[in-house]
Amino acid sequence: MNSVRPLVADGGSGWWYPQDYSRQVTTEANLATQTTVPLRPGQRQGFFVQVFNDTAMTQTVIGSDLGGVGPNGGTGARVTLSTSAPERSGNEPHAVTYAMPVSVPPGQSRYLRITWISHGCPGHQQISGLQAVELRVRVGWTTRTEYIQFGEGFFLSFGEICAQ
Repeated sequence: MNSVRPLVADGGSGWWYPQDYSRQVTTEANLATQTTVPLRPGQRQGFFVQVFNDTAMTQTVIGSDLGGVGPNGGTGARVTLSTSAPERSGNEPHAVTYAMPVSVPPGQSRYLRITWISHGCPGHQQISGLQAVELRVRVGWTTRTEYIQFGEGFFLSFGEICAQ
């Protein structure tokens, strides 16, 4: 069970809320992609990433390492997965239900959704985005930590809000 490969982020991804994805800026350098949206203090922000289980065993995601803290020290971080395969909803992430824990059967995928309530300008120890997440995953009788690297970084721009 410990030798089963981890879930892999591959496929659909994007900002969750319309006010974010309509204002995103995508940059690429050194084969890395990053999308950035304006900070919206006091409001919920977030994104989704499709994760695949390309193993022969069901993997059940039971939690995350965020502990309620999102980018820039945002609070109320929630990590959830779609409860059914995205292909059943026409690959529309908003058309499925999200929960935790969620099982990902062999050869299937789910949308991983991460949201938080953004705070004001960043401090010295705070991050302004995410490129990966650690998930607590149960495979058979074993629970382990899987490091899921996203295909892109999701970051907040502080622009005019923090320039004052």
